[in-house]
Amino acid sequence: MPAQIAERPKRRASHESAAGESLSAQILQFPSGGAAEAIDPATALARIVQSLTQHQSLALGREIGVLSAAIAQEVAVAEAQDNPEGMRPRHSERCATKRTGGACDCDPPWEAWVWSTFDKKKIRKTLPTRQAATKWRRKHLGLAESGQLRVPTKITLTETAYTWLEMARSGEILNRSGKQYKPSVLRTMEGDYRLRLIPSWGCTS
Repeated sequence: MPAQIAERPKRRASHESAAGESLSAQILQFPSGGAAEAIDPATALARIVQSLTQHQSLALGREIGVLSAAIAQEVAVAEAQDNPEGMRPRHSERCATKRTGGACDCDPPWEAWVWSTFDKKKIRKTLPTRQAATKWRRKHLGLAESGQLRVPTKITLTETAYTWLEMARSGEILNRSGKQYKPSVLRTMEGDYRLRLIPSWGCTS
């Protein structure tokens, strides 16, 4: 009696065929072109994603994530190289550069700085445009190097006024003639400081 041929291999083949069909992309009919049928890139991308299987969509999403991170890093490096020495943009908190590290989508003010050789500190200034920041830096760079531009102090006008009076009384500060101030002149100046100047501007640095 001849042996019967089992149908199991056929069922396995049909199962593999179904699995292959589930992994293959669906072919969609796209417009043939022309100005009247032109579609925007977002719609085209949506159609491509819809034509993929779930496995292919996940793989595409991972690739897009890797590509986006690489592009953001390249943009950040290019922006850093593009910034002149002593200057940088002050991006807003809503800017893509701050949020995701992407390309700038704000109109940031620019900060410029020069190095004070006397104070051993940076003197900073924020200006509305890159051009204005460049001009400020060029103008003040030589002044800071020569010591003519100093870091702002927080000494009040009251402290400055009484320090000046003490130095004038001790003879460290002289009048226009190169002589020491008379006590009556210093008393008049102290009264002017105390009654007129200090009440209005005494706390101003």
